[in-house]
Amino acid sequence: MNESQFDNIEQQDAVIQRPRSTQRTRRRQRPVKSWMPIALIAVVVVLLLTLLIVGLKGCSAKPTIEGRWNLDGNTVYEFYGDGKGALVLTTMTFEFDYTVKDDVVSIDFADERATDAKYEFAIEDDFLMLTGGPGDAKSQHILKRDN
Repeated sequence: MNESQFDNIEQQDAVIQRPRSTQRTRRRQRPVKSWMPIALIAVVVVLLLTLLIVGLKGCSAKPTIEGRWNLDGNTVYEFYGDGKGALVLTTMTFEFDYTVKDDVVSIDFADERATDAKYEFAIEDDFLMLTGGPGDAKSQHILKRDN
């Protein structure tokens, strides 16, 4: 073999090897480049979902009517949390069943001497605001949480 043929073989090997090494480099870089945006998007989506779920739980934590509420020192409503309660007066107590739907509490007294009532209610801090009453009555009462 003469020198020119040897040089041609070396050049052919170099040409063949150069694209292979370039292709390997490109193959190694492509997956890293293509995974980075996908990984970044996945992390952002997970963070947003976490914030959304935590935010919704915070918003849905609505104050409950359950507890003891004092109207005037002589009149106390007790809501036990199991659909049962009592209107406690200075001289007697009237047991009742109650249901809550949206912002309306319906009170059904066991004793017929007490009149059943339906109230729209709102709770703010330690205050319960009741609007409504027996029949079509529209009175408003503000009760303070009793500890």
